[in-house]
Amino acid sequence: TSKSALFLMELIIAILFFFFSIAVCIKLFVHSHLISEKTIQINHSVLISQNIAESFINAKGDHAQLVKLLDASIQPPNQLMLYYDKNWLHTDAEHASFIVTTELYSENLIQFADITIVDQNSNVLYQNLASYYPQNTVEAIP
Repeated sequence: TSKSALFLMELIIAILFFFFSIAVCIKLFVHSHLISEKTIQINHSVLISQNIAESFINAKGDHAQLVKLLDASIQPPNQLMLYYDKNWLHTDAEHASFIVTTELYSENLIQFADITIVDQNSNVLYQNLASYYPQNTVEAIP
């Protein structure tokens, strides 16, 4: 009976070791999934921020044209709001999982767009600053 009790004890220890190994592996898989989800959110945030910055430059700092290009809602004073759902599709404020706020202002003839993207818990995912300086072109005298 002592040999079988020793074998049973060894078997129990081996099973406990495998359970602990499985618990660690599951924890690592869950952690890697969360990191992957966060990376997807940041990648979408960067792309949307770049799109808004390029639209701002293309609109030459014109607020009305930027609202039209982005199909955004304007909030006083000079703030554009865009809303995206969990799949990063344009939506309304009621169904939004991500909120893009673009504050428009100017200093010394330079137009600025401060772009901030937050999730529904108000965690900042990405922030970007775009600027546009209107250049005066001088025509050549014939």
